[in-house]
Amino acid sequence: MARITIRFECMVELGGRPVLDRLSAQVLRAIDERLSIIAASRALGIPYTSIWEIISRIERLAGGRIVIARRGGLGGGGARLTALGRRLLNAYEEGVRMLATAGLHAPLHPSSSPQLLMAHSSDPLLDMILERLSHEGCSARCFCVGSGLSLAMLSLEEADVAGIHLYDPQTGSYNEPYLERFWLRDKVARLGGYERQLVMAYGERVRARSLDEILKALLSGELRLANRNRGSGTRILIDHLLEQAGKNVGADPRRVRGYEKEHYTHEEVARSIASGDADAGLLLRCVADEHDLPWMHVAWERYEYYALRSRAGGEGVQRLKQILESSWLDDALSSKPGYRKID
Repeated sequence: MARITIRFECMVELGGRPVLDRLSAQVLRAIDERLSIIAASRALGIPYTSIWEIISRIERLAGGRIVIARRGGLGGGGARLTALGRRLLNAYEEGVRMLATAGLHAPLHPSSSPQLLMAHSSDPLLDMILERLSHEGCSARCFCVGSGLSLAMLSLEEADVAGIHLYDPQTGSYNEPYLERFWLRDKVARLGGYERQLVMAYGERVRARSLDEILKALLSGELRLANRNRGSGTRILIDHLLEQAGKNVGADPRRVRGYEKEHYTHEEVARSIASGDADAGLLLRCVADEHDLPWMHVAWERYEYYALRSRAGGEGVQRLKQILESSWLDDALSSKPGYRKID
């Protein structure tokens, strides 16, 4: 008979809510040691976008900044922990030392055998859903790679579920046209979804009074854009808006200042605007509100979850489906600005 081993995991909580586990502590430690988010990503083998998702989740739960990142330039880029980030990391490491002193084993990685593999686009409400899954004892491994790559992972069967919001300019609809393009129409089942409010957030330099004026100022070079990464649903929509506005004034959207610089999350876009590195960007209303950025309404978009039919009966997929159909989600939607049920 194989040896039975009991292991304990250290968890840091704030106000009764889990904030730091082994993986997130490893992320903070790597940033602290290497002073770079990219270097931390490479050292841990975790996608850069996933590192930012972990940082954003902790900051929302902790109610403050834990990492200060600086873009590259003459002085070079880098990142460092804030006092809050160091306090959380120190608390975790003290907990690990207490376990070791008590003669207890080191913790297992919490997602070593995940019940759910999810590829998705950046979404704050999804963070709440994943926390709910975790509290219910369901482990998930997530890849924040954008909507387009999420469907690609689903097509390659490298994920069980994809969370996407892809706008199709030709039909004016979301998501379903892309299922056809990825040959997934008959291979997936829709689990549920909701609508999110996309806004054009802007900084102190902007004096425009309408979305059209902001788009024209971007196209003329007066304003600098905080753009999203290729393959994301938000990037597809901002490209469409700039293309339509560009036709009216004879301007090339690819010449917009900041167009080629990619931001992988809504949080990154908001930080770029708030710091003055950019003047305007398309992002979620709830993120704009968190950073006290003024904004103009752009669209309500569908964020939907699709699972491979061959894996729809799995425990992780079924638990996610139950949450998406629950009254808990209704309460979460009503409590978060810029979210609503699909009519």
